[in-house]
Amino acid sequence: MKSPQRLQLQLLGAIVATLLTTLTASAQAREESGFWTSIDGVRVLTEVIPVRGADPNELADLLGAFFGEENDDPQDPFDAFVIDSTRALLVRCNPDKMKEVRIALKKLDIPAITPRETTTAIVKCSNRRADELAESAKVQLTKMGKIAVDNARNTIVVRDTAQRVDAIRDLVTALDRPTAKMTVEFHILGPDGAPLENGGLGASLQRELDELGLKGYGIVSHTMVRTIEGDEFYITEDNAYRELSIQGKVKVNENSRDADLEFSLNIEQKQAENRSRVQLRTSLRAPLGDRSIVGIAPTGEDGSRPLVLVARSQSQ
Repeated sequence: MKSPQRLQLQLLGAIVATLLTTLTASAQAREESGFWTSIDGVRVLTEVIPVRGADPNELADLLGAFFGEENDDPQDPFDAFVIDSTRALLVRCNPDKMKEVRIALKKLDIPAITPRETTTAIVKCSNRRADELAESAKVQLTKMGKIAVDNARNTIVVRDTAQRVDAIRDLVTALDRPTAKMTVEFHILGPDGAPLENGGLGASLQRELDELGLKGYGIVSHTMVRTIEGDEFYITEDNAYRELSIQGKVKVNENSRDADLEFSLNIEQKQAENRSRVQLRTSLRAPLGDRSIVGIAPTGEDGSRPLVLVARSQSQ
C-alpha cells in the first residue's frame, strides 16, 4: 500500500503533468520548471519530466541505479518514479543533480527499436576511464543504440539489442584492465665497446652476435626509461661521442608473457673520423624480461660496422 505522502505526490505530479500538456513552453522553460518539496525533512527540487521515446519505468529504474543506489548521504536524497497513467517522471533531488538528470535523459530518452528487442545495462569501469572505453565500444552499437557516460561514477550506460549489449559488456571487460608500469632498457652494441658481461648481458647474446658475424662487439651505450603501457616514451642522450634519441611505446599482450615493442632510433656519431647518422624504425614481439636483438643499423660508407640495438621490457 502506498503511503499517504506518496499518494499526495502522485496526485500532485498528475496535476502538474496535466497542466504541462496544455502549455507550449520552450525547451529552456521546461528545463527551468520545478517546485520545492521535502524528502525526510530535506528540501529538494521536484520536476515533472515528460518521457518521449523510451520506457518510463525503465528510465526510472536507471535513474535510481545511476543517482540513488550509491548515494548514502541523507542530506542529498534522490527519488524518481513514473506518474500513474502518464509518460512522465517525477524526479526529486538537489538542483545540481537535477542538471545531471536532464543531461542523462537527453541521451537515454530515445525510441526503442521494438520494446522486446532492447535492453539496458550499466557497466562499471574499474581501471580505465569510462569515456575512453565508451568510445571504443561505440562501434558495436546498432543505428538505434545509445551509450551514455557518467564520468563522476566512471560508469557506462548502454541501450541496444541484447546481443549488442552483451558484446559491449564483454569488450569493456576485456579493455578495462589495470595499466601496467613498464621499464624499457636499451643497449647499443658496436665494435670496440665495453665487455658484454659489464652490462649483465649473457653468453647467449654473445652467441647470437657471433652467428651474425659480429664478433668482438661490446656495449657502446646503455639507457633505460620507465613508462606506462601504451604511452609514448622518449629517451635522449647527448655526449662528446654521439647524440642519441629513442622514441616508442610498449604494450603487453593478453597472455602477459610477451610485449609488442614499437620504436624509432636516431644516432648521430660525432667523432671526426667516423661522423655519421644512424636511423632505425622497427616493431616486434618479444618475451617480457628477456633481452632481444631488435635492430641492426649499418654505419660507415660500406655498412661493415653496424650498430646493434638490444632491448628488454618488463613490468614493474
